[in-house]
Amino acid sequence: MSPLQSGQAHNCASCGGEIHGDPAYCPSCGAVAPEVGADGGQGEVEKQLAAANLARIRKNWEEATRLCLQALASDPDNAGAHALLGDIYHDQNRVEEAAVWYQMALDLDPANASLRAKLEREKAVLKARGAKPAPPPADDSAAGESRLEKFVRGEGYRSLINIITMVLAGLVLIVLIALAIRQLGGDGTVETTDTSPAPYAATGQQGRTAQGSGTAQQPPVPYTPPRSESPAASRPQQTQPSTVPLPPGTARPEQGFLERLRAQSDIWLGGSPDAAWADPRNQSVTITVTWQGAATSADRVRILRQAKEVARAAFAVEPQAALVTVRVLADLPDFTGASTSRQVAFVGDITPSEANRGMDENAALETWERLFSRVHWHAALRGGALPSR
Repeated sequence: MSPLQSGQAHNCASCGGEIHGDPAYCPSCGAVAPEVGADGGQGEVEKQLAAANLARIRKNWEEATRLCLQALASDPDNAGAHALLGDIYHDQNRVEEAAVWYQMALDLDPANASLRAKLEREKAVLKARGAKPAPPPADDSAAGESRLEKFVRGEGYRSLINIITMVLAGLVLIVLIALAIRQLGGDGTVETTDTSPAPYAATGQQGRTAQGSGTAQQPPVPYTPPRSESPAASRPQQTQPSTVPLPPGTARPEQGFLERLRAQSDIWLGGSPDAAWADPRNQSVTITVTWQGAATSADRVRILRQAKEVARAAFAVEPQAALVTVRVLADLPDFTGASTSRQVAFVGDITPSEANRGMDENAALETWERLFSRVHWHAALRGGALPSR
């Protein structure tokens, strides 16, 4: 029996260091014992342990640990493999792990005095630190688990899951807040409909839909009626009734537009505005003026002057209007000539430039009429007037 197999102390043939027991390698230089490999499969385990010890001496901790675990997978009861893992952790100053592996090695080889001395050494260090040895693995298979398995079983994996959960919860909260803001109108306030009066030439009736387009117009821009003077006080008593009922379909903003027109007392030459309609399709306003009493062909110049002044005032009230259509109603004979009724005496379109053109009050009828386009006269008023255009 050789000194290696007898368990007696002997010297390494490579470095001369003292070797206790029968390890397959020299703890000092990692040299393989001469008898290693003599018994087949067991010799392969010893070669792995010798390579692991050499990696330990070279401070290649990862490679040394891997080789030891491979050896344990082939021979789980190999006390030398457990002891070598203890040496690897001891060299890294990982005292708790070293003590665990020394204890498992001593359980497999209780008579090994060298292992007992190493375990007592680690326990003394732990006692000085006030710590206890870490509990051993549940089984030998746990000792050979992969890094991923260790990570999944450890605190790091649970911390990662908690972080991912918090991030997802935050994203869901952000989406819910964005949806709530969108429901409130995009700026955090509840959308409301503006029902205050507005100039109607620029925007038309609130909610009116353009014919043929199928799209609703934008709500009108609100305005504040003038408060400097009372419309009733400045309006001529002979031409302005105290209250004028609105025609069916007239909206509240149109009533405000009419009130502002009626407040201009210098434009009434024999008629008063009774209704106004806005057409947002072409930015135009249609104004109906009621002539006081019956009208004859001799009143045509006065009617044209009245229509021009009404249009000029309308453009002043609503500068964004592009066109004003004036309709003048008067008491005119019916087709039999036996009676009179309220009928359309004049209709014409006028632009801002023509409405604000300076005119001689004594200008001829044709000059006044050229201010308007698409002119229509009632048959009873045409007489010698120009044909309708």
